Amino acid sequence: MRTRLVDPFFLTLAAFVLIFGAPASAVAHWASSETAPLHIRSHIANVVVNTDASWKMSGTLELLVNTAIGQTLVTNYRVPFKSELEEIRILSADTVSPSQVARVIPLEAIQIREGEASAGVILRENNPFNLHKAYVIPFGQLEIGAVARIKYEIVQKRPRIPGLFAMTFEWGLEYPELAGRLSFDSPVLLHLDISPGARSALRFTQGKTAQGRFVWNADVIAPIYRKIEAEPGGALSTRLVPRLQISNQKSWDSVLEYLAPKYQTLSTDPLPIELQRIADRARGDGKTTLSLNDQLNTVIEGLTQTFKYSQEWINRDDGLTPQRLSDFVRVRRGDCKDFAHAGASILRSLGIEADVAFVFKQAPTERLWIEERPATVSLNLFNHAIVRVVD
Repeated sequence: MRTRLVDPFFLTLAAFVLIFGAPASAVAHWASSETAPLHIRSHIANVVVNTDASWKMSGTLELLVNTAIGQTLVTNYRVPFKSELEEIRILSADTVSPSQVARVIPLEAIQIREGEASAGVILRENNPFNLHKAYVIPFGQLEIGAVARIKYEIVQKRPRIPGLFAMTFEWGLEYPELAGRLSFDSPVLLHLDISPGARSALRFTQGKTAQGRFVWNADVIAPIYRKIEAEPGGALSTRLVPRLQISNQKSWDSVLEYLAPKYQTLSTDPLPIELQRIADRARGDGKTTLSLNDQLNTVIEGLTQTFKYSQEWINRDDGLTPQRLSDFVRVRRGDCKDFAHAGASILRSLGIEADVAFVFKQAPTERLWIEERPATVSLNLFNHAIVRVVD
């Protein structure tokens, strides 16, 4: 029995593959911190977890301008966010020149713009769901060696899956991180998955308050920079990256119990006529039998030529489940979950074992990050949906 992962969008597949052995990984070539446009001089963040698994994060980010490109990046610095389940506020912004001249950025000068989903350091944890807006902070033309500072607050309105608290943090993947502290304050014991790359660059401590709450800290003890300097593609283990996954749950059962019934209900929907036509083409003319590869290619071609692909996750059940097939056909557009659900449904109608699989795809490199035995439960492991085919 063989399992295939099929991406219906002609993109090179890059997935978090759950494996039980050591992967054959490419050798990483890390970029030099000397050429990085910005350095994170310090990032202090504190996360307070509530009893319902929602959370509040407060922090201060200090960016050091290191090159002329860095000067351009901070002129109108973008802080991407998505307000669907979280509220983010910029509390203050200021700069300090190399000669220690301070300047405060008026809050009224900070704007929110639509569609600003690229560039800038995302102030919160690595989030799999697309960022639709951005705060634009007009730091202006700063000198090399100047520091731009942002104080912020993020409040999660409710968990994406009831009762699940989960975050993923990575250090030094975009800019060198010179110092900082990440702290958690939780009513329950949190489960951690710390990569070897994180253990060598951070110091971890934990304790308990007089009120019985659990406290945990990670301090940067050495500069961290793990930006890959290599050609796109390849396979690398996430264990090479300073990375932390933290969750209030160790078992995936609660996630499966929440999502599986939704997908099982959707899987019983009849194929609309437009999808049935694609299935008929993949079935063949009755005289010759198409190979599985030919059937897969026919389904992919039929979907991509008939429907428009949206790169943003459509918000149904907080972005976790696809549209019904009838809705997908009616609006003639969908995201990765919709295409994967339609593709799997067509294949099942042909007697092929197929279902939707959540994976991780790193843009723009399409690099394959191999996730080895995830020890904590987190939706941050996934940002894309494909079709899993068993033959």
